[in-house]
Amino acid sequence: MSNTIDDKNKETEITDFSFPINKFISKGWELGLKILGWYVLYMTLAMTASSLLKSLPYVGSLINTLVIAPVLASGTVFFIHHRYTTNRSDFGLIFLGFKKNLLQIILLNLILVIGCLIIYLPLILEIYNSVDLSDFTKIANEKNPEALMPLVKDLFKDIGSWVRTGFFCSFGILFLMTFTVFTSFLVVLENYTAVKAISVSFKIVKKKFIKILWFLILLGLINLLGVLCLIIGLFITVPISFAAVYIAYISVFKPNLEIEDDVKDKDVLDA
Repeated sequence: MSNTIDDKNKETEITDFSFPINKFISKGWELGLKILGWYVLYMTLAMTASSLLKSLPYVGSLINTLVIAPVLASGTVFFIHHRYTTNRSDFGLIFLGFKKNLLQIILLNLILVIGCLIIYLPLILEIYNSVDLSDFTKIANEKNPEALMPLVKDLFKDIGSWVRTGFFCSFGILFLMTFTVFTSFLVVLENYTAVKAISVSFKIVKKKFIKILWFLILLGLINLLGVLCLIIGLFITVPISFAAVYIAYISVFKPNLEIEDDVKDKDVLDA
C-alpha cells in the first residue's frame, strides 16, 4: 500500500486539481460520524489536560498551548488517517505525535501562534493605548455598586472601535487559516518540516484560493450551528469538519490512495 507522497517535490507535480466542496463535506460527514465517539474521547482528554496544566502558575497554560495541545491534535491526524485507510481504530495513535516529528509539530504551532499575534497586533495596541491599567485596580477595589458601573463604562468606552479593528483582523486570521489548511497533514503524515509544509500548503491553496476559502467558511458555519445547539453540537460538528478537511487533503495530495474496504476488529466507539 502506497500512502505517502513521493520524495520528489510533490507541490510542483500538482499543476491542477478539482476541489468539489459538496463531496468533501458529504464524505467528511460520513467519516466524521464514524470517528465521533473517538473524537469526543480525544476532546475530553485534551480539555482535561488543559485544566490540569492551568493549575501550574504561569507556565501551565503556555505548555498546553505550545506543546501538549498541538501534539495531541497532531495525533488526531494519525488516527483519522489510520481509520480511513484501514477501517480500524487505534486511539493510541493520539499520542504518536510525542514520538514522531515532535519538534516540527511544535515549531509549526509556534509559527502559527506568532502569525496570529502579528495579525491581531493592531487590535492589541489599540486596546493597550486606550485603556488605563489603573482602571482595573479601581474596579477591583470598588465596593459601591453604583460607582462601579461608570468605571466599567469608562473602561470600555472605545469598544466600538475595538470591534471594528477586531473584525478586520479576523479577515487576516481567515486568510492565514486558508493558506495553512494543509500544513498539519504535511508535517504529520509526510514528515515535512514546518517551513516546507507552510510553503507547500501556500502554493497549493493559491491555485484554488476562492474555493478553499469558501469551503472553510462553510465549515465555520457548520460549527456555528454546533455552538447554537447549546455548545454540545460542537462535539458533532468539529469531528465532521476535521474529517472534511482531511478528505480534501487526501483528494488533493493523495488522489490514488489505497484503502481497505472491510472493517476489521470493530471497536466499541466506532459508529
